[in-house]
Amino acid sequence: MSEQRNESVSVRIAADDNDFEEVKKLVLAYVDSLGFDISFQNFDAEIASLPTMYGPPVGGMFLAVVDGVNVGVAGIRRLNDTECELKRMYVKPGNRGLGLGRKLIDACVTHAENLGYKAIKLDTTTDMKPAMELYRSCGFREIRPYYFNPQGNAKYFSLALT
Repeated sequence: MSEQRNESVSVRIAADDNDFEEVKKLVLAYVDSLGFDISFQNFDAEIASLPTMYGPPVGGMFLAVVDGVNVGVAGIRRLNDTECELKRMYVKPGNRGLGLGRKLIDACVTHAENLGYKAIKLDTTTDMKPAMELYRSCGFREIRPYYFNPQGNAKYFSLALT
């Protein structure tokens, strides 16, 4: 018999300094889980400017919440006037399987559409098979690289927005 889970699950936008401190903790946990260096993405500058890079008027950062505890994160940031990028999507391992990844993507897509973007791009690596399957199931299609990634197994995706 499988264990039944009755958690209260939601996704909300990061709105203040306290929220962005929680975002920072989750993003750092995500980076620690990767197993490779992402300094080529200018990560130090990103982590120092999360509210600016992922905040209004050009982005948004979302927290996944289970029973009042922040357990996941994903954000969008501006690439150019018509495109944004989905970044730092992460759900703590003990909270996977609750549909939080899809909820985070849905929140990011809706927010990107509301901001007027025409497409969302993202990159991942082939060893993140569940994430790649989720991206594909949400309509993302594989594309040519849109920036340099030294990881030999990097894959790039895009989703056209309405």
